[in-house]
Amino acid sequence: MSKIVFLGDTHFGCRGDSQHFHEFFDRFYTDIFFPYIVENNVECVIQLGDIFDRRKYTNHYSLDEAKRYFFSRFSELNVKLITLLGNHDLFYKESLSISSSELFLKQFDSVKVIRNPEKVSFDGTDISIIPWICKENQKECTSFIKKSKSPIC
Repeated sequence: MSKIVFLGDTHFGCRGDSQHFHEFFDRFYTDIFFPYIVENNVECVIQLGDIFDRRKYTNHYSLDEAKRYFFSRFSELNVKLITLLGNHDLFYKESLSISSSELFLKQFDSVKVIRNPEKVSFDGTDISIIPWICKENQKECTSFIKKSKSPIC
């Protein structure tokens, strides 16, 4: 049976790119989160958007730290990360045309960024993943949701 973990908003770079928050995040992911993933043979983490904290820019320090203690670990552990686009991941509030996730995470083969509504399946259980809904994708998302038979969205 596939095991997955749902992870809420990570907001890397929060509190003005606080070094203290990065140290706290590092301890959490290193000492708790990734050991849990390994001990429980988790195959996939679904991150629910707002992976970065700011819409308009990402601090180089925060990006480097998040790559070190978070993104690089997925490849090392052979665990897939699926992340949907949240409002904080987007430069424009009403468009998905520029996203920090797509710009910064292409280098990681273990990371999949969801920009359009999509169904993923684990052992026959369907999960509908819906990115941030805005003017640009509202019709597409609404149509997808209405047609979806997934028990999890």
